[in-house]
Amino acid sequence: MEHDIPDLARLQHKHPDFSSLRIDKYLVDGVVVDKNESVAAYGIVMPFAEAVFLPDTDRSDREKVEALKLLLYHAVRGTDNAGLRQLHCFIRDKKFVEIMKKHFGFEPCVGEALVLNLQK
Repeated sequence: MEHDIPDLARLQHKHPDFSSLRIDKYLVDGVVVDKNESVAAYGIVMPFAEAVFLPDTDRSDREKVEALKLLLYHAVRGTDNAGLRQLHCFIRDKKFVEIMKKHFGFEPCVGEALVLNLQK
């Protein structure tokens, strides 16, 4: 509600990592209000872009790199066109992590990535 805006701004100020959070882009949001009608917490579920790369393992490294470049170009463009600010990749291979950082500008995520599987 409109009267919650000052409290939400205060909470956002207390969490500088999220100071530029776009609260206009969300799937679900919620406000927890205490008995004094003061905002105790705010939470949102953000739309999330995850890039998945499934190369033909029989191809040469050069072919895989070229394919990755093309797929990333389209992934970045589509993510940006959707109004999202980040593109995530979850990579197990340490060598591939370094390639993505060095050649494609990916950065480590702050914190630890966790997932909650909703369908088994």
